[in-house]
Amino acid sequence: MVPIAARAAAGLALAAGFGLAPAFAGSGWAGGFERLHYRVSWGFLTAGKAIIQARSPRPGTAELLTETCADGALDALYESRDRLLAHSRMDGDRWRTEAFRTARRGEDGRRVRQYRFSGDGVVHIRDLISGNTDYLPADAGTLDVLTALYAIRSRTLRPGRAFTLPVLDRGEPYRLHVRVGEPERRQTLLGGRTRTVRVHTYLEEEGTHRRKRPLRIWFTANARHLPVRLVAKAPVGRVTLDLIRIQHRPPPDPQAGLPCN
Repeated sequence: MVPIAARAAAGLALAAGFGLAPAFAGSGWAGGFERLHYRVSWGFLTAGKAIIQARSPRPGTAELLTETCADGALDALYESRDRLLAHSRMDGDRWRTEAFRTARRGEDGRRVRQYRFSGDGVVHIRDLISGNTDYLPADAGTLDVLTALYAIRSRTLRPGRAFTLPVLDRGEPYRLHVRVGEPERRQTLLGGRTRTVRVHTYLEEEGTHRRKRPLRIWFTANARHLPVRLVAKAPVGRVTLDLIRIQHRPPPDPQAGLPCN
C-alpha cells in the first residue's frame, strides 16, 4: 500500500479556496462480518477478482483476510495467487498486529510464512513449507499491510492530513506514508455521485528512503470509510480494484477465502 508527502499542500490549498476543509471523521469498520468483493482490472481488461474481509471473533479483536485470484493477463506481472490472514487488536483508531500469515504462488512455487509479534520488538518468522525459522527486530506498533489499511479507515481523513505507520511487508520493515487528498464525487457501487476522499500511500524503505509500491485508495466520505477503489502501479500499466459487492452474511468457513480456479 502507498504514497504520501509534500502534496499535503494541495489539501491546504483546498481549504484556502473553499473555507474550512471537511474532516471525514474516523470510524471505519465497526465490527461484525464484512466481506468486500472487488473486480481486478489491468488497464481495460478484467484480470481477476479479490476480497478484503473483516470479522471480530471476540471484543477488541479482528481477523482480517485479503485474497486475490488473477487471470492469465496478470500472471506475468504478479503472483497469480496472493493471500494474507491477520489477527489484530483494536481500540478506537489504535491497531496492533499480533500475527499474520501470507501465502503466495508464483513462478518459484508456493510460499507460506507465518509472522508473530512478541511484544518486545521482535517478529518471529516461520516458513510453513520448509519449517525454517527466523526473526527480525521491529518498531513498536508495527503492523502488517492489511491491518494498516483498517487503521487508515479508522482515522479522521481530513484533506491535507499526512501521517506514517510502521509496517512489515514481505518480511521487510517499511514506513507507510499516508497523505489525504481532496474529496471527489465518483461513480461507485453505492451510487452515481458517491462522496469519496482520495488517499495516497507509499512504502519507504528503511535506510535508503526509497519509495516503493505507490497506491491510491478512494474511501467513502461517510463514517464507514469503505475502500471503493484502489489503483496500484504495475511494471506495465496499472492494476485497479473496484468494489462490486458488499457481503455481511459470513460463509460456513469465513477463512476459506476465494475459490481460485
